[in-house]
Parts: sequence; structure tokens; C-alpha cells
Amino acid sequence: MLVADEFLPQSIQMGACLITPLQTLLKLILREEFEPTRIYYRDNRSYFNVLLDDNIRKWICRLGFNSSNKYIQLNDEMKTSIKIESVNDIQNYKNEIINVAKQFA
Repeated sequence: MLVADEFLPQSIQMGACLITPLQTLLKLILREEFEPTRIYYRDNRSYFNVLLDDNIRKWICRLGFNSSNKYIQLNDEMKTSIKIESVNDIQNYKNEIINVAKQFA
């Protein structure tokens, strides 16, 4: 992953999968409305995608950590982009993240 070590704790190896705290946090947020097995991730060079049903057309949010400008972008009508200081800030937008995901359910 292209995420700075100081921004996210180390990943955890679970079998063939590499689980990061970021993935765990997002699954915990979305599990209130969706089965965790429906949540997928894709890591790109400039951002980290969170997808519903492993469908790139159903991206819920994008997270950018590769520069000093860390952000979360929601796939709402305005493609809202929110500056964040740490991964913990993502929890503050829990309702917004869930509402975006609901549009694809």
C-alpha cells in the first residue's frame, strides 16, 4: 500500500489476506447496514477505493494519504472531499459514508 507508516499502524497478516486497520475501521462503520463480505477495497497510486460488491461503479469513498493533504472523498452528488488529519477522523463521517453506500444497495 502507498500509505505512510506513521499515518496507519502496521497491517496484520491473516492467512492469504493482508488486513489493515483502515479496512477494519471501514468494515465496522458499514456493517451497521451491510454484510462485511460486500465491502471491498482497491488500492490505486493516488487513492484507496472502498467499493460495494467489488464493483468499481459502486465506489463509496476514496481515501488519499500520499501527500500532506490527506482526505476522504465521498461518492455523493457533489463528490464531497473532506480534509482529515488522521484515520480516526473517518469515524466522524460515519453517517455520510453509510448514506453513500445505501444509494448502491
